[in-house]
Amino acid sequence: MLKSMEEKVLNNRPQLKLILEQYGNLSYFEYVKHKNRISLNKDFKARKNETVDVIKEETSRLLGSVIAEDLERQLKKNDSISTAEHTTSLATTNAFNSALHLSLPLFSNSDPKYHNILVLSCAGISFNNESSFSRGLEFHAFKNQQITGINLAFFGRSVDSNSVIYSPAYTGSSVSEMQKKLNQLFIEGTIDKKIVDQVESLLNKVYLNPHVMSQKNYIDQLSITNYHLWKKLFPSFQPEAVPNYVMLSQENILINLLLKFHLNQNTLIHNFLFNKQYHDLIEKYFDGITGAFNKQEGSGTFLFWGYSKKSNTRIQLFRQNNKLVSLDGSFSLSLEPTAVQEAILNNDIFPSLLLTFVVLSFYYGLILGGWTSQTDYLSKMKTAFINLLKETGDLNEEENVASGITEDLVIPRPHLAFLDAYNQRLPATGLDMYMYQNPDQWKSILQASKTITLHDVITIMLPSLYKKFCPEEEKEDSLMQIDSQAIQQFTEFDKKIPSIGIIV
Repeated sequence: MLKSMEEKVLNNRPQLKLILEQYGNLSYFEYVKHKNRISLNKDFKARKNETVDVIKEETSRLLGSVIAEDLERQLKKNDSISTAEHTTSLATTNAFNSALHLSLPLFSNSDPKYHNILVLSCAGISFNNESSFSRGLEFHAFKNQQITGINLAFFGRSVDSNSVIYSPAYTGSSVSEMQKKLNQLFIEGTIDKKIVDQVESLLNKVYLNPHVMSQKNYIDQLSITNYHLWKKLFPSFQPEAVPNYVMLSQENILINLLLKFHLNQNTLIHNFLFNKQYHDLIEKYFDGITGAFNKQEGSGTFLFWGYSKKSNTRIQLFRQNNKLVSLDGSFSLSLEPTAVQEAILNNDIFPSLLLTFVVLSFYYGLILGGWTSQTDYLSKMKTAFINLLKETGDLNEEENVASGITEDLVIPRPHLAFLDAYNQRLPATGLDMYMYQNPDQWKSILQASKTITLHDVITIMLPSLYKKFCPEEEKEDSLMQIDSQAIQQFTEFDKKIPSIGIIV
């Protein structure tokens, strides 16, 4: 049954199949380490200082010049960046496991190219995105043999449809409401006083930090709080041995690159943005690719998302002649440099995933790591962009793009951090690790990552991949009943990767 499930998944995820054929038998530790490398393309290397400068400036603004300079040194030797994550807290399951994945070869490593986890997260999502709890923090509570999933939200459900990217910062009153909820849960008997005290201490030290509270935007607060939360999760390591966690908004990085280098300079990206021939070819080759747009289905957007300040939501835009226009006609933007620059500075638009990846991957040559969907559509975007360049006659850029790497796998799903409680194995969040870990367990997990393979890790994820990517007509009831915990027990993965803590 497991073999059948894997076969069906890989038939529907051909890029994952290629990755496993090439790297599946590599130890998980070595696979993650292998992904930290530099592009050898001379044009990419010549342009690289532009991205390094922008990333350094953004890091310095949020986390200070020391970390920014350290990251600059790393980027000169390492082009690998994760774009698998949504902009959310490390006190959520997926973002936390992704960070652990990226961190494996970085602990206690003196090599300057191995000291920072750099994540360019997607902030263009809505707060109600199903794969991330961007509104706040998550953890588990254990009492009287009962397991309760707890979430503490900075914002109410009224923001569900809002875009995260331009959300204003949370306030002290938001944290006060979290503290009230904690105390109410204690009164109800759901959590112990010890847990209340631990979480309140963390809220005061990290989430009410004056530097955090001085920020105007929620995404900036997340960058800062994630950095400090991460540093508190590894008490058995000296602080200098723990890699820095740097999460920046990919949209903000791209906006700064466009403003500085492309809106008013004759570059390939300038043509991509403003040349009608390129626009025609974008519609010809990218229509139907996930992350781009689908004109027939009316999904995605063309180059930019519009942003409504009235509803705090993103707006689909499609090309009409030389303009970007919303479906209802209420939003219109001329595709010319001055208008686009003004719209960017007014927060009226932000870059689409397609534009972001074209610039970062195909123009600057950064190696963008992502989960199975990204490796699939980024590879399709690469083929589409090469076809576009062939028609424009730009053979040199075609060669550059062809040399790019699009199949690096980053795993933002539960696989390294679990809690064992009451005969169950639960995916842990960063907040769970802060409260419940055995301090020496991360060292054991690091060692275990050298004994399991990439294929072992993908195997425990087959149920979710099967449910998401296999067509309905191919799904079998017997396979739909299998979950990750059953596979972990069957393959003894639960014995190979120890839990971060045991609740009895």
